[in-house]
Amino acid sequence: MTVLRKRLAVLALGLAVTALASPSYAPASPSTPSLPLSQPSAGVYIPPPANNPSAQINQLNHSFPLNGGLGLNPTDRDAYIRYNLTR
Repeated sequence: MTVLRKRLAVLALGLAVTALASPSYAPASPSTPSLPLSQPSAGVYIPPPANNPSAQINQLNHSFPLNGGLGLNPTDRDAYIRYNLTR
């Protein structure tokens, strides 16, 4: 019987230590919320504009006679546009 009582005492002590050390057993402290309860609703999603390269291609078509073949620019119009469009 004494062995059983010692085991029960150790078990009870272990539960008491667990209850004191575990945050799940700690009583909740009342606190005031830092944010208001009602939050503003999100607005309508406006996606960013789609990338349309047509204006840049038009500008490159017009600048090719002056800049084509200069420096690293290709001498072919299509290659010039591809090269400068990806920069």
